[in-house]
Amino acid sequence: MFTKETIPAEIPVLKDYADYLCYNCIPADKPASQMSLEELHQDQPSWDIASMIRGLNRLSEIAADGPCLYNVYTPDESSDCPEKKDVKVWFMPTKGTSPSKSPWIISCAGGAYTCVCSLVESFPTAARFNELGYNVFVLTYRVLQPELMPMPLDDLAAAIRFILLNRKKFQLSSDEYIVNGFSAGANLTCLWGTVSKGWAHYGLPRPKALFPIYPVTTFDGMYTEGNNFFLKVMFGEDFDKKTAETYDVSHILSDNYPPCYLVHAKDDPVVSCQHSVLLKNLLDSRHIPAVLELVEHGKHGFGDGSGTDAAHWMDRAAAWENTL
Repeated sequence: MFTKETIPAEIPVLKDYADYLCYNCIPADKPASQMSLEELHQDQPSWDIASMIRGLNRLSEIAADGPCLYNVYTPDESSDCPEKKDVKVWFMPTKGTSPSKSPWIISCAGGAYTCVCSLVESFPTAARFNELGYNVFVLTYRVLQPELMPMPLDDLAAAIRFILLNRKKFQLSSDEYIVNGFSAGANLTCLWGTVSKGWAHYGLPRPKALFPIYPVTTFDGMYTEGNNFFLKVMFGEDFDKKTAETYDVSHILSDNYPPCYLVHAKDDPVVSCQHSVLLKNLLDSRHIPAVLELVEHGKHGFGDGSGTDAAHWMDRAAAWENTL
């Protein structure tokens, strides 16, 4: 249906949703959704064209049947922060006649907390999870705000509350859920697993599992000038180290952390695979179920793993989740 020349914002059934296909992502001189898939791949070689096509195919199928993008906050709730109107969830229901899996998935794409690259990561992954029988919600959360934290966590909490309140509308069979994230979205996922910053802090159910893909799990080594861009985005230009440390997953993880299925490439040039190794070791030391797929080749931003050693990781994660 789509080709490398496809411009996502020009797809008729997705035109009204264009701003949220790759939220706040401007890799060149124009928004990502206004670039062809070939242009996106040329700008970011790890962004696989075939993978993006699969995600767009599935999203177009859903959008053709009716509304699929929902506001997380009410107008009253958005009155204190205009950017809350951009916090949304895409609903991508299970595909075909296969029965819905008990846990649903909420997916948080990455983008260094400056954008949300759902087009590249969450949509293709959700398409496969749909085929595996999972209902998937794709979250657009706030980014690039002064002293950003805890806004993305607030947004994830609000999204989960919204989904639970509309359980009948979405025909969900259970309150059980999984959080999946990529890069910065995987950092958000990992923070959600903590008691002090995540599910318990917001009075919400503990997730059945987490699927963090190439996550940031520690801030060690990030405090020096030249290495602290990520922290400046999260906490502001003049961030306080003590505040940042309260968001360091490796420092605040506790014994009731959810089980994790991690995937990371050894040749990741952006987020070292040692972040996932560290989290796996911390979980092992607490006897928390965890799997780490440490693949040789995949770079950063591989999403569903197409064309890399991480291909089909969703199938393996689903099989593992069924054993919990």
